[in-house]
Amino acid sequence: MTRGPSGTPLAPDRGLLLLAMALTVVIFAVSLRVPLEIAVGSLYLIVVLLGLRAASDRFSLVAAGVVTTLMVVSAFLAPVEAHRTAGLVNRALSIVVVWITAGLVRQYKRAQHAASAQVDRTQRYLDVAGVILLALDRAGTVQMINRQGATVLSRHEDTIVGLNWFDHFVPERQRDMLRQLHADITRTGGGVEYFENPVLRADGTERLIAWHNTLLQDEDGQTLGTLSSGTDVTEEREATRRLRMSTKDLEDLKYALDQSAIVAITDVRGAIKYVNDKFCEISKYSRSELLGQDHRIVNSGYHPKEFFRGLWQTIANGGIWRGEIRNRAKDGAIYWVDTTIVPFLDERGKPYQYMAIRNDITERKRAEALLREQTTLARLGEMAAVVAHEVKNPLAGIRGVLQVIGARMPADSRDRAIVSDVQERLDVLNDLLQDLLLFARPKEPKTAPVAVIRLIEDTVHQLKRDPGMFGVEVAVRGDNPVVQADAGQLQRALLNLLINAGQAMQGAGRIEITVDAADGACRISLGDSGPGIPAEVRERIFEPFFTTKHRGTGLGLPTSRRIVERHGGTLALDSPAGGGTVVRIVLPMR
Repeated sequence: MTRGPSGTPLAPDRGLLLLAMALTVVIFAVSLRVPLEIAVGSLYLIVVLLGLRAASDRFSLVAAGVVTTLMVVSAFLAPVEAHRTAGLVNRALSIVVVWITAGLVRQYKRAQHAASAQVDRTQRYLDVAGVILLALDRAGTVQMINRQGATVLSRHEDTIVGLNWFDHFVPERQRDMLRQLHADITRTGGGVEYFENPVLRADGTERLIAWHNTLLQDEDGQTLGTLSSGTDVTEEREATRRLRMSTKDLEDLKYALDQSAIVAITDVRGAIKYVNDKFCEISKYSRSELLGQDHRIVNSGYHPKEFFRGLWQTIANGGIWRGEIRNRAKDGAIYWVDTTIVPFLDERGKPYQYMAIRNDITERKRAEALLREQTTLARLGEMAAVVAHEVKNPLAGIRGVLQVIGARMPADSRDRAIVSDVQERLDVLNDLLQDLLLFARPKEPKTAPVAVIRLIEDTVHQLKRDPGMFGVEVAVRGDNPVVQADAGQLQRALLNLLINAGQAMQGAGRIEITVDAADGACRISLGDSGPGIPAEVRERIFEPFFTTKHRGTGLGLPTSRRIVERHGGTLALDSPAGGGTVVRIVLPMR
């Protein structure tokens, strides 16, 4: 058994061998009857030439050896005649011709085997290639397709070669367009080097193939067709499509989130990596001012350190933190946010960044504070009725009696000083009750045109009557607008503010009052040179009955704000970094 070019064993051609044996026997028998063997020896060439059809390249050599042996034998068995020498010469020449022919046959078979082996190797290379290789002639007929291409088409190579590519393997919707494109490429000798199109499989499904094309040309440069390499990109394009959809979904979610929430992303150290437009809008900081900073930039100082320590402990351990935080904007405005902080975990379960999603609840907090204040005022109103009936009237009677008793005592009586001291204490108690009644049951303002500068100057004059305020210097400057207001109530509000400022400066210091009228509003700014308001009490200064003074009701500032608000204005306090306190009042001009 011999082996073919690829190394696979080939079974011997039994029919060819039997034919060779039969011809050899016949030729040998004839040669015995022709002494000179002039024509018979050449007949052996037929046996040798049968090697062209044999699988093995050694067939012709074996045949030549057998023929040579038979011709030598026939030389001795042939009839003896006078021309024996000529017969021997003829046989010798026949033997030479036979061996030359056998050698040529063997060389041809070896060349044939080598070419077949080369074709086989090339086919193996094509079959193991990871791309589709497709050769089409000018008419679009398939001349060659490798195993990868047949696999993609779910067919056998033999059922593809010879078919028109466009009629059988291109979807109908693109058939005419691609046929024309192929015709243009082969006619002009150039064209599209890369394109994508779907191909039809045996089951009717489609696969998307990305093609790279080149021309097939003969030695004269004439175009024979095209050779294309294709890659199945169906899954890749589907993955790309899904990625685009996922990206769009994420962008839509981000857009929706940005429209409704305040979003920030920080690293594990708390440095801000991303903020959306709503964060910039509510904090009054630009994006460049926020990136790289931590959230202490908007810390209002309202929450204790333990509050943030618990927050960080929760998210650092991979937990989600939820709560309400009070922040301070760049312009000093206070805002509240309902906050959810979500840690993003790596494969080890450790946070590598945090996303904070917040909702502005400032108005809700303001409404809650207003509700609490209204509840408190309602209770104060009830208590004020009791105070007016049960306390204030008896106090007036007691003071009247003490005044009569004091008037009857001798001028040098030691008891007269005690009575006078009791009267002073009753006056202080009466003032406290008056503040309580004024706050709990404010009167509706009776408005009239009021010159603001004149009102402030009158209020300063009242302040100077207090012996404890002799060391306070007050400077007034600015416009002199006229507002519609209840002069008495507005003066009381201003006097409360001036007294608070003077007491903060321990009765010695400077108060600057600036008045500005613009855009239909009167703005009054009152700044002192005191120590300012501590951060821990800044949020409670307008709470009724909250006071840091040794003796005080805690109703002065709340009363002043209520008076301003009942005039349609606003009152706010601020403590600049340089110290002192600034009170800002805004009143409508009409």
